[in-house]
Amino acid sequence: MCVCLSKSLKRPTGQIPDQREFGQIADAPRTVQSSSLDQQVELAEKAHQYNYEAKAMLAQVTWSTILSREESYKLRLVLNNAVIPRLQAWRAIADIEGKSEDEKEKNLALNHLKKIGNEITELCEKLLDSIYSLLRSERDPEAIVFYSTMGGDFCRYMREVASELKEASGNRALEFYIYGFDQAQYLEASHPLRLTLVLHLSDFYYEDVHLRAEVINMAQDAVSKASKLLEKAPNQESSVIVQQFKDRLSLWTPL
Repeated sequence: MCVCLSKSLKRPTGQIPDQREFGQIADAPRTVQSSSLDQQVELAEKAHQYNYEAKAMLAQVTWSTILSREESYKLRLVLNNAVIPRLQAWRAIADIEGKSEDEKEKNLALNHLKKIGNEITELCEKLLDSIYSLLRSERDPEAIVFYSTMGGDFCRYMREVASELKEASGNRALEFYIYGFDQAQYLEASHPLRLTLVLHLSDFYYEDVHLRAEVINMAQDAVSKASKLLEKAPNQESSVIVQQFKDRLSLWTPL
């Protein structure tokens, strides 16, 4: 895929999206100790301590960890439980701050925005550290696409709440998505993980980078290829994502 990027975003390198030197992994990849992981997560979940639950899971991920599919999806769920409510609160307060004409109320809102933004950024950074580790250990295209999509999504959250990190977070999001996009070519065009990544990449290009024409072409191509395969081998999850593409295209495509 070749697109012209805005000046605020750098062209991706095509390498694993991290600026640090990893060095060599000395130990063979291992799986997380499921019993210990499940106990910590279950306890935190029962107490509705989603922030602690997220940190407990992330603490289990080391340089040589390979998560099972179930553990990967659990990791995403736990992080979403911790981050998404904070992000929704941040957006609500930002709306209040933008509309308020009372200086005291605006200052109070700004203080809350900074506090919540810092919490979101901290969680996202911890997650990204874990994703870098997981990507170094993984060789399975499905897992790489899954983690790359997560990485891009959480970079976008940081881009939204931390103005000082906007450009850097945008570049990191782009690198994650493009790295995953390259690996997604090994999956069927109707594979739900491939479709999800392209959908999120399309949202990023349209909303953040404003590459409207390129996005429409990419989305239409994804729908066309997936639809042909779904006619022969129906998949409910993939069909739902294709419909999400179509809903977006109805908004993106000029009448």
